[in-house]
Amino acid sequence: MSPDDFEKFASAFLENLGMEQDASYIQRGRRFSTLADAELVARWVAAFRTYVAGLLSGANSAESNDLASELTLRGKKPYDLVKDEHQILVLLAKKIIDSLSSELREEEFDEQLAKGIANFARDLDVQRG
Repeated sequence: MSPDDFEKFASAFLENLGMEQDASYIQRGRRFSTLADAELVARWVAAFRTYVAGLLSGANSAESNDLASELTLRGKKPYDLVKDEHQILVLLAKKIIDSLSSELREEEFDEQLAKGIANFARDLDVQRG
C-alpha cells in the first residue's frame, strides 16, 4: 500500500471510528446535551489535555470521546484550542509507527484489516437477521 493510499485509508478508518463513537454516545443518551456551548468546549479541552497527558499511562478517554461526540453533533470542533496536545499525539503516533519494522507493520495491518472485515461481515449478517 502506498503512503498516500495508507493515509486515505487511515483517515477513512478514523472517520468511521468517530461515527461509531458518535452513534454510541447518542444511544447512551447524550449525557452532555444540556451543557452550554462554552462549558462543553471548556470541558472537552480539559478532557483532551488530560487524555494526551495520560496517554502513556493508559488513561481512559471515554469522557473525552463523549464530549467530542457532543461537539460533533453541534457542528463544533475547537481543535485550535489544543494545537500543542494534537502535535504531541502526532509525534507519538509517528514514533510508534517508525519504531515498527515495515514488515511488522504490514503483518499487523493485514491482521487488523482482516479482523475489521470479519467484524463488518458479522454485523451485516446480524442486521439481516
